Amino acid sequence: MAQGEALLLEALGNYERQMIEHGFRAVRLSLENMQRVHSEGLRRAFAKFALHLMNVVPVLKERFRSGR
Repeated sequence: MAQGEALLLEALGNYERQMIEHGFRAVRLSLENMQRVHSEGLRRAFAKFALHLMNVVPVLKERFRSGR
């Protein structure tokens, strides 16, 4: 194998390792962001539903207002 070929293969190997590391980091970050968005969205939806329910059910509305 000629010297130029060996350097090329080494450079390609280094590039491939860097791209694999970069790809895995990007996928982890994307997954974390997706989980964060969905969990916050569900919490927000549940809170909105609970407040709406308290507003339309008189017993719940009264208890909420009185703090009991």
